[in-house]
Amino acid sequence: MLKRLLVVFGKRTADEIVSTAKLSNSHFFDRLMTYYFDECLAEELRLDSIPRDFDEVYFCIGVVDYNLRVKIETAATRRGMIPFTIIHPSSVVDVGAQIGVGCFIGPLAVISIDARIGDHSILHIHCSVGHDTLIGRHCAILPGARLSGDVTLGDGVLIGSNAFVFQGSRIGDHTQVDALTYVRGDVQGGQILSLRYPSPLKRFGWKAASSSDGVAREG
Repeated sequence: MLKRLLVVFGKRTADEIVSTAKLSNSHFFDRLMTYYFDECLAEELRLDSIPRDFDEVYFCIGVVDYNLRVKIETAATRRGMIPFTIIHPSSVVDVGAQIGVGCFIGPLAVISIDARIGDHSILHIHCSVGHDTLIGRHCAILPGARLSGDVTLGDGVLIGSNAFVFQGSRIGDHTQVDALTYVRGDVQGGQILSLRYPSPLKRFGWKAASSSDGVAREG
């Protein structure tokens, strides 16, 4: 019989993902663990602490920072790890929705008909995604956020807690929408939208600094 390991990268969100995996996927995995990195990250990840005595090693990324997410995906894939999507049993996912690999769908999240969720995206507790909405890769939709129908998010978009995106809006790559912010209309990539600012600001700081390898622990 195959021995299977699930590794969830991150800390607090990773703990939530592991908890969900225990509810939804415990029959599939022989072991669950988290793998935490410091705030800064080396150019190449060694992943030395991940056990090698499993036939199949799967992973999910519980980190919000886009640069860090991409580096983890690259390192895990290079090592032969397999992305795995974890969906909380209390969430509502329409049969017509498409969920990419390596995603996390949190408790009480709602994904409507014909929505498409890109690989390695995170949808937290109580968020909702309207019909025909397209979410890119490595996006993070934080608790309580609402995306209306026919919304499009590029790659690496962050939608803050309890933010609202109006129907038909298009948001470009790497844009950050802060908590409680209302978005109506198209937004260029690389912007910050916030209640604190009268107009969008350019988003900086995408290059991650260096640090040591991570630390593994049991889930």
